Amino acid sequence: MWLGDVWALNGLPESITAVVSLCLVGHEQVPEGIVHVPFRLIDDAAEESNLNLAFVLRDAAELVAALREEGHEVLVHCVAAQSRTLAVGIAYAMLRGVDHDTATKGVCSALPGASPNASFGRTLSIWSEVSGTG
Repeated sequence: MWLGDVWALNGLPESITAVVSLCLVGHEQVPEGIVHVPFRLIDDAAEESNLNLAFVLRDAAELVAALREEGHEVLVHCVAAQSRTLAVGIAYAMLRGVDHDTATKGVCSALPGASPNASFGRTLSIWSEVSGTG
C-alpha cells in the first residue's frame, strides 16, 4: 500500500492499479484504467463532521485489504497526507493485526508531515481497545 497526497496522482508509478481518494479529485486526475474509489472523510475534529467515523475508517481499511487481496497495488491519498491518509493507514495496519501504537509509529514515520486530528486519533484508540489491538 502506498500513502500520499493529492499530488501523487500526477506521477503514479506504473505498479499502482487502484486509488482510494479521501478527498475530492477531478475526473481526469486519476488515470484511465485505474480502479478509483472515493471516500467522504472530512479532516475536521468536530464529531458532527464525520458521522459514523469508526465505520468509515474501518470500511476504508477493509476496502484497501480487499483491493490488495485482488492483487492491486493501492495508493491511499488525501490532500496533504497529514491526517486522513494517516488514519486509514493506521486502520489498515490494525485490521491486519498490528497493535495501535506500532501502527501509529510506523505510519507516522512514513509520512513526515503526519498530524492526525484528535477525532481520528480518539476513534482509532477506541477501536484498538474494543478489538484488543491496543
